This record gives sequence, C-alpha cells and structure tokens, in this order.
Amino acid sequence: MAETKLSLEEKLVEIRKGAAYVQKTKAGFGYKFAPEEEILAKVTPLLTKYKVLLFKHIVPGTFSVEPNIYQKIESKPDKTGTVITTEKTVSEYLCKAELIFTFVDAEDPKQQISIPWAMVAVQTDATFSYAGATTSAVRLFWMKQLDMATSEYGQDEYVAKQKESEERENKEIVSGIIEQINKVYAPYADDKEK
Repeated sequence: MAETKLSLEEKLVEIRKGAAYVQKTKAGFGYKFAPEEEILAKVTPLLTKYKVLLFKHIVPGTFSVEPNIYQKIESKPDKTGTVITTEKTVSEYLCKAELIFTFVDAEDPKQQISIPWAMVAVQTDATFSYAGATTSAVRLFWMKQLDMATSEYGQDEYVAKQKESEERENKEIVSGIIEQINKVYAPYADDKEK
C-alpha cells in the first residue's frame, strides 16, 4: 500500500495540532510571556518530523535603524514627600523592517507558502534593538500563525478548557440533529397518537 504524501498545507495543520499550547514562563517589561525557546522547543521537532523548513527574509530596502531621542519627565516624591520633577534626554534606537516568512516542503521544494510579516523594536542600543525586533517577530509569527494558546497556567488547564469547548460544540450539533429529526418525524408522531 502506497504511503500518502501530505501537502504543505496538511503538514502545517499537523504542526499546528502539535504546537497548540505554550506556557508563559518569563516576565519582563511589566508582563508575562512565552519565550522564544519554549515556542521553538514545541515547533522544531514538528518541523523536522514533517520535513518543513521556514526561511525568514528581510524585504530589501525596508530595514532601518533610526535614532529615537526624546525628553522624559519623571516625578517622584523625596523622603519629605515633596514631589521632585526631573527631565532627562533619552536616546534609543528604533529598528524596523518588513519580512517575508516562507514555509518550504523539504520533500517537494516547489510547494511553498510565503507570508508577509514585520519586525519592530526600540532599545537603548542599536544591536539590542535589532535582536529584540528579530526575536519578537519570530516568536509572534509562530504564535499567531499556529494559533498557539498561551497561559500562565499549565497545559492541563488549557486541555480542560479545550475539551469543554468541544463538548459544548458537540452538544449543539446533536441538538441540531435532534431538532431536524423531530421536524421530519413530528407529523408521523401525531398520527400515532390519534
């Protein structure tokens, strides 16, 4: 029996199924997030299993690193309770570019899917700005393209919510079927009662 080859789209569906959830394990900038290494730990083995490659390209002519200089005003109470207002010059670098992410089927390289994307970050160092922009772009790409759920809680809670949603959907389907059956057979039920 010949083995059925999956199309690139079908492979991506299987990858999506296997990488449905990632836990938020890092904190920074006032919020919790799922770090890139957690996402890649989920995705990389699936890419290998299904022989799918992802190429990331900066669209020529779109990359820029620009100085972003502004005045920052801060007000803080001192030990006596008097509010002290200070102003300082902040010098940062804005890094941005348009990207193209291309999935390629390694078994049939003619099968490709290209997706436009973007990167942007602001940091006090140009190198950090570039690193932050690329890391965030890749992390968000995977999360949004694979519809990865994130939570501060564990995968068990996510699976329980997913099952609850599936059960609710199944009940709605069954109710719809029963309603259709009742419509078809209702006239006959009335005849038997007479």
